[in-house]
Amino acid sequence: MDTEKNIRKMIEQVLDELKSQGYSKNCIQRYVASYRGLLAYADGHGISEYSEAVGLDYMFDQFGYKLEGFFGNLPQPVSNTLHHLLVLWHYQHYSTVEFITRGQKKAFQCPENYQKEYEAFHKAPYGAFKMSNGMQHILWKYMRFAGLEIPRNEHCGLHSLRSTLARTMLESGGPLPVISEVLGHESVQSTSVYLKNQYGSTSEMPYRSGGGVSEWLKNTPGRAASDTI
Repeated sequence: MDTEKNIRKMIEQVLDELKSQGYSKNCIQRYVASYRGLLAYADGHGISEYSEAVGLDYMFDQFGYKLEGFFGNLPQPVSNTLHHLLVLWHYQHYSTVEFITRGQKKAFQCPENYQKEYEAFHKAPYGAFKMSNGMQHILWKYMRFAGLEIPRNEHCGLHSLRSTLARTMLESGGPLPVISEVLGHESVQSTSVYLKNQYGSTSEMPYRSGGGVSEWLKNTPGRAASDTI
């Protein structure tokens, strides 16, 4: 599938949609300012088709930031411009992104059904697809479909979903190595750290062999540095 499109046409489409959704002139002007700089960069380099590589090269040229993934805190002008550029990205571009976790690069795995979710959220209001909360919006959407209430005074996001899944598996007698694999951990020690806050200590965790997981963990490798817990 061709994921490159004419820059000017893409920008016109975004601005038209913002206007049709009743966005304020000030908000639209912020998009215009970002896109004006992008167009000047593209014209100066003889570029007419947009891709994520063009956007990232422009960010480096404009701000001196070589972005290799969506991580860290960026200055507000950089963050705003990046958000405006993300609106132009085709969903398949996300499968080419590498992000950094614990000092190591990892390829972003784009789910097969991601296009459906992208099309549902990657349109005005574009705030629903910011890099920090896009997946949480998707989770909440399906919770509403399932008739589940979203608590206002409790954490209810992807992290709580993962911890609830792990805790439920453990309390149902699931082997710790299986739980570790489901969570994507490279070491069961990482899983024990992840679960410890739920029970207070590893000795209080249920385990199919009985007596908690403390004894089982004694002879297992340490937590992998690349694990995200």
